[in-house]
Amino acid sequence: MNNQGKYRWLGIIIAVVVLTIRSQLFADATPLGTSYMLCDNWGGTWTDAEKTPQNTEDDLMCWAAAASNALEWTEWGKVGGMITSDDMFAYFQNHWTDEGGLMQFGWDWWFDGSNNSQGWSGWSQVDITGGGFYPNDSFLSYYRRESSDSNIMRAIDISLHDGYMVTLGLYGPGGHAITCWGFNYSPDDPSDYYGIWITDSDDSKYYLNPPNLLRYYNVEYNLIEGKWYMQNYGGSSSWYIGEMESLTRLPSPLMGDADHDWDVDDADLNLLLANFGLKTGATWEQGDFDGDEDVDDGDLNLLLSGFGTVLTLPVPEPDTIVPEPITISLLLGGVLVIIAHRTTNSTRK
Repeated sequence: MNNQGKYRWLGIIIAVVVLTIRSQLFADATPLGTSYMLCDNWGGTWTDAEKTPQNTEDDLMCWAAAASNALEWTEWGKVGGMITSDDMFAYFQNHWTDEGGLMQFGWDWWFDGSNNSQGWSGWSQVDITGGGFYPNDSFLSYYRRESSDSNIMRAIDISLHDGYMVTLGLYGPGGHAITCWGFNYSPDDPSDYYGIWITDSDDSKYYLNPPNLLRYYNVEYNLIEGKWYMQNYGGSSSWYIGEMESLTRLPSPLMGDADHDWDVDDADLNLLLANFGLKTGATWEQGDFDGDEDVDDGDLNLLLSGFGTVLTLPVPEPDTIVPEPITISLLLGGVLVIIAHRTTNSTRK
């Protein structure tokens, strides 16, 4: 092994040691109160698309990693042979430049193949044609956004309860994007928020095989600034949640599929039974399958008529997925600080 190779591997070893120590210093907070978790209430599993030191195409693409987590959970991403959020993240890397962006632009491109931020200086650009997997669906029909700092936690609460996959833009020392899977609140006051559960493409990005991690951080509201601050995030409490972008699941055509997971099973039956007898305001997710806003024998019979049915997702023609580059490039010491201004609304890093 030449000296350059030795120095690279020495750098990797040092970085792993530094990050192991750092992870102990900045350990997760202890969850308090009551948790509301997306996967516990809406099915599926949490995911954590990760940056890696082998890859030179992902340094600023936290927004694409968060977008990919949402695409896997909502099922919109399972096209062209892609199954996991890592597959989808690689697809973004192979079609977009390594710069900051927003999840909404990535999702919109995934649907119709166009990038509304194309030509914007300093923003990630589509450099290889792709996306366009759902040209007949309007992305905005499945999307929610909240950018009012003071209302962010309430928006997270509502979107998760409504079965939307939530991604967040963080601002302060820079700009960054993460994925939110749940939150904790006071059992005596549901509007008193304690913290959030997240996955983060940066949390293990210097590891050769980064582990998937579900992290918990406390949040605190600054009354004067009207902002929700993450506590001890990366050793700092200067990051605040300034953007929420969420995506709901790919609709299922199956009668009785209350949880939108493309089958009709005990989980759907249990949702209906939990809401059986509702007289007004019932939704599909509560068991109202005939659209009359109640849950009764008619809905139960519709579910039972399709019980046991399973569908597979449609798979459009795949675009070529190029393997990620296998070159070792490592920056030593701490977290890479990316200059990103809130005025551009670009989440970077």
